[in-house]
Amino acid sequence: MTQGFSTAYEALKQAREKHSQSLAAKTAEERDVSLRSAFYQIYTAASLANACYIATSSFHSGFEGGLANWANGELEDYLKIAYKSHYINGEYPKQTADREFELWLKRCKDYIDLLREKASNGR
Repeated sequence: MTQGFSTAYEALKQAREKHSQSLAAKTAEERDVSLRSAFYQIYTAASLANACYIATSSFHSGFEGGLANWANGELEDYLKIAYKSHYINGEYPKQTADREFELWLKRCKDYIDLLREKASNGR
């Protein structure tokens, strides 16, 4: 099942590409669209990783208070902040947008890595 996590990593790669496009944008509107798309890809990566983790048989044994609850709580942050606030509403910090992107990108990679590790260890 850990092979399925490659789709989550691919979404992170797409987020990085969108961010690069934002840096090369010629207008503020183009930058905004690219940055918002980058945050969407971060949300997508987290969501895909969560789905891969849930698809493991070990997920059900840990549902009562273990990593599964933490993983779902973490995914809720991606939904509320990266997706709804930053992507849908465009409410990311404009003056520090690149820093915000890098923070979310790292947080998401760490999240994917942890879920992949737990899935491969059968936890």
